[in-house]
Amino acid sequence: MEMIREEIKEKVMEEVIKKYGDEIGSKNIGIKELLEELINSIMKVERGIYLGNDEGNKGNGYYNWRLGSGMFNLELEVPSYRKGEFSPKILPKA
Repeated sequence: MEMIREEIKEKVMEEVIKKYGDEIGSKNIGIKELLEELINSIMKVERGIYLGNDEGNKGNGYYNWRLGSGMFNLELEVPSYRKGEFSPKILPKA
């Protein structure tokens, strides 16, 4: 389990830095956008790991999810897949 967490962490950091590396710390990106990207990346990597364990399945796009964080709403893109059994661990249960 710890190995999977480390794999997720590394892949997510790579994606976020690749997309926002030059903007982090500047006024061009706010905490809301950074949190959205971080959570979206975590879910995307988690789905990839999940699908890696199920050869007969594929990713099937994303659906929108609004998550209230206290100060603002995060607009997230939750990954889905064909069988529909995947649910990201980072999201609260509906």
